[in-house]
Amino acid sequence: MILFAFICYSMIAWNIQAGAGDEDIVVLEEGATRADIQRALNRNSTSDRMHLTVKIPAGNYFLDQTLYVYSNTTVIADENAIFTLDPEKKIMLSSYNYKYDKGGYEHIKNVEINGGQWDGSGASGEMIRFIHGQNITIRNVTVRNVSGGAHELTFAGVKNGLIENCHLGDYRGEYTKIKEAIHLDVVHNQYLVPGTVTYDDTANQDIIIRNNTIENYPRGIGSHSFVEGVYQKNITITGNTLKNIAEEAINIYGYENCQVTDNVIEDVNTGIRMYTLLATGKHLTALSNTKKEEVPSDYAITIQNNRIKNAGKYGIQLIGHKNFPVTGVSILNNTIQKTGDSGIMLYTYVKQTTVKQNQITGAGNQGIGIYVASSFNQLIKNQIKTSKSNGIFISGSKGTKLVGNTISNSKQHGIWLAKGSDQTKVIQNKISTSKKIGIGMVDCKKNIIKNNQVINASQFGLYSKGCKATKYIENHYQKIKGKQEYIA
Repeated sequence: MILFAFICYSMIAWNIQAGAGDEDIVVLEEGATRADIQRALNRNSTSDRMHLTVKIPAGNYFLDQTLYVYSNTTVIADENAIFTLDPEKKIMLSSYNYKYDKGGYEHIKNVEINGGQWDGSGASGEMIRFIHGQNITIRNVTVRNVSGGAHELTFAGVKNGLIENCHLGDYRGEYTKIKEAIHLDVVHNQYLVPGTVTYDDTANQDIIIRNNTIENYPRGIGSHSFVEGVYQKNITITGNTLKNIAEEAINIYGYENCQVTDNVIEDVNTGIRMYTLLATGKHLTALSNTKKEEVPSDYAITIQNNRIKNAGKYGIQLIGHKNFPVTGVSILNNTIQKTGDSGIMLYTYVKQTTVKQNQITGAGNQGIGIYVASSFNQLIKNQIKTSKSNGIFISGSKGTKLVGNTISNSKQHGIWLAKGSDQTKVIQNKISTSKKIGIGMVDCKKNIIKNNQVINASQFGLYSKGCKATKYIENHYQKIKGKQEYIA
């Protein structure tokens, strides 16, 4: 009789459309509660074989507890299914990692969350998260109304993850805690990744984040911590729209083999930032049982075909460290308009990076700047217009190749090589309408300045002082108001 009563009660909340073999479909009915949803999800809590689909209709659902999902589960929520979190809670939906977490990628597998509007009620926490899993998909969800350093979607230790067609944002707290709307992290400790009992430095791998919209948030996509010797790999961030982001739209920290392509970024502090060590970033020692990897000789990161507009600081910024240099980054065919500082900045130990065919307009400082012990980078066929300082600026960095760049309307100089910019090759560039000097350099050596064209510079076409063993070959000048060449 007790069993019969339970079955009757359950059937009020849902219909079982199929319940035989390896497939189970539960359709919740109008008026279902959070408890009804959880009971449906629990049908898969002990099975490793059955696939469960739970369909949630339009309606309002108050989440006074977290919804926990298990392996081999698809949750399909109507686009007008509105989930509202108890403001005293921190998590709306999660993998269940508090007991029997296997670690690695084995704890939860084959899950899809599709649809629904998820309202965080101004809470701080991780609205939807998965830890230690594989084949995890989140699509078509809307997450809004969070604060206090909240993440809206989190993958920690996930392999083969997909986040697509989601609408995220509506951060309503103070911007003192800079956290990401889409957060990727290593399962290192309870502080970084709360919600599990197993910490093993599992990193995300093979993650695709595509065609999402993120608006009004402290930071858009990425990470703010790095475990030394543990790299998040094969991360693709493509086709997303990010607007009104207080800090970085995309923040790449401790990633290897990462593709950032075809994103639209507007009204941000910095568009895309990649770094290996930063004073404000968390840099952690790996756990004692972790097998550490060597610092990559080639990070294999591509930043391509992105459109960045109205950045308070930088369009694209790379930051390395003496012990962790940035190497092997390609910055290709991006359009950058109106930055408060440099359009593209390579700062501190950035090596073997290619910056090619980018269009930069309205940089508040340099169009492209290279600084502090960066070496053997290539700037090829970039178009730089209307920089408030220099079109291209290099300081304390050797072995740079500048080939075929077009620079116009620089408020200072077209190309300026400051002290220590040795072994620089400036070849076949076209510089027009520089307020002061077309190509200038001081206190550097072994440079080659060849086949460049300078038009309408106000002071000098070419200025060189204190530059030893430098060659000046077949450069051409037109409409130079001062002297064509000054070489001291």
